[in-house]
Amino acid sequence: ARPDPDDSDRQDPLLRDLTDLVHKRRVAFGSAASDGPISREDSEFIVRLTAVATLGDGIFGPILDCMTGHDEDPDVRQRFRSWYAKVLLEHLDRS
Repeated sequence: ARPDPDDSDRQDPLLRDLTDLVHKRRVAFGSAASDGPISREDSEFIVRLTAVATLGDGIFGPILDCMTGHDEDPDVRQRFRSWYAKVLLEHLDRS
């Protein structure tokens, strides 16, 4: 079941607060490559994707390693995290 957005007992401000912090930092530092104002939604999606990727890799990483033939490669998850950080930074540099 989906949480009721009007049920204050079920709302957890953690991701909202993190999004606010990330967005404020992005706006403060800006980017010369930006074509306009940095949207809060973009900041929210960055936080959301990072949360999903981190949680998903924690839960499914070993299974995905086996499925892709990397079950004997103890460094593959670190390489994935480094790759993800590079992709994220490239996006941040463009926005």
